[in-house]
Amino acid sequence: MSTIVAIPYQIRRITIDQVLFTEVKPPIDCKKIVLSRGAEDDGFTIRSNPSDPNQEKEVAAGWEKEIQGQGCFYPANAIVCYVRAKTIVGVLVVECFR
Repeated sequence: MSTIVAIPYQIRRITIDQVLFTEVKPPIDCKKIVLSRGAEDDGFTIRSNPSDPNQEKEVAAGWEKEIQGQGCFYPANAIVCYVRAKTIVGVLVVECFR
């Protein structure tokens, strides 16, 4: 009989474009989320509210954005933030840690 162990880490890739803000939802309950694009891409914009530019931060190409906080918990499939590509349509890597 084998023991089932909860996977402490999940990776998802989502396609983002430069027009619409895309929801980021962790596939598992987690305490930390890391967002990144490759160095060949042009980075991305992150918002906590897709319609409010005052809640926006730009992340440069090749850099990561880590989302976590003291005592924070992000339930699976809950919207954590919204992202948009700066100019190049591409893939955003979403890494989730329990």
